[in-house]
Amino acid sequence: MAGFLVYKAHGFFASPNSTEAPPNTIATDAPPATSPAPELPKLTASIETNGFAVMVKNNDDFAWQACKATINFIDYGGFELYFGDLSPSQATTLAALQFARESERFNPSATKIETLNISCTTQNGKQTAMAAYR
Repeated sequence: MAGFLVYKAHGFFASPNSTEAPPNTIATDAPPATSPAPELPKLTASIETNGFAVMVKNNDDFAWQACKATINFIDYGGFELYFGDLSPSQATTLAALQFARESERFNPSATKIETLNISCTTQNGKQTAMAAYR
């Protein structure tokens, strides 16, 4: 198609000899807009705290592997604890003092547990659960 410039936006086509004005938007070399990453599937969990410990129970009918709990991830960068696997109906108690961020330990006497995130690998891939205590 030598000699023709074709705009295609909103169904508008024009050639250089056209008397119609080109549309306000034309194709660019910019990459396409990306949509946000899909949210991970949710674990079915019971998550409770007394401020100094966290109890996590697997309420799913499948096992969780390689689990990680994170205290206050959203506001403070998070204190993490890897706690292994949980079978269906199994529960575990995690002491708040075990959670750490780099070389800093979580101090439940000075900082309130506001959120707790659980992330595990399951038969369905990576799944998460979250509890908020504000």
